[in-house]
Amino acid sequence: MKKLTIKTPYMASLLFALFALFSCKETDSKEDPKPSLEKQETQETVVEEKPVEVGSKTYSLAFLTMEDVLLNGNKILLDKTDFEKIYRKADSTRTDLWECGNPLDFLDEEWMTKTYGKRESGAFEKFDGSITSIYTHNVQFITNNHVVLFDTAQADKNMFKIISANIILDKHTTIENFRKLFPKLEKEETDDPTLFRFRIPTGKDHDDAFLFYFKNGKLDFTTLWFLLC
Repeated sequence: MKKLTIKTPYMASLLFALFALFSCKETDSKEDPKPSLEKQETQETVVEEKPVEVGSKTYSLAFLTMEDVLLNGNKILLDKTDFEKIYRKADSTRTDLWECGNPLDFLDEEWMTKTYGKRESGAFEKFDGSITSIYTHNVQFITNNHVVLFDTAQADKNMFKIISANIILDKHTTIENFRKLFPKLEKEETDDPTLFRFRIPTGKDHDDAFLFYFKNGKLDFTTLWFLLC
């Protein structure tokens, strides 16, 4: 019986091949597992949407012009024909005698002079001082039958926007939020301990102002106030 003889060079090659094979397997087993391509394709990235903050910047000016304010997207001083297109039906109207004058005397002075003559002692010659209040959509407006001006609006169903600062004020506006948007304003007390207000003049060195009233911590109503007497 012949013995099987393996030559030394062949044996060395065989051993080297076996060593290389086991080394590759050992190296593969130590690598971190990678997610499959299928999992990578089906995995979805969830982006959490943050609520948009109303008021992209604070309002640092010392006054707020009437031209920079919108009520429900509309100007607060309108021609009567434009007003009637927007607010087609009034809830009620009332005409009163304004003995100390009214803001339309100077806001609409050219038309008032043309219609009622020149001013004498602060009053127009032919004007009896009658101004009509229009109530609609929880807002009070005043008119001289030529232009219509915002007077007072409840925050419950109305929205104020300050155009230059992209600030929106409504029934959800808290005192804390308001003070962040208007850091220079001082809170004023009223006779009602639950009611506070903030005042923003309509111009430099003006007594006339927007008054924002907060009740129980939230915006309650806004008034455009004029010093007439």
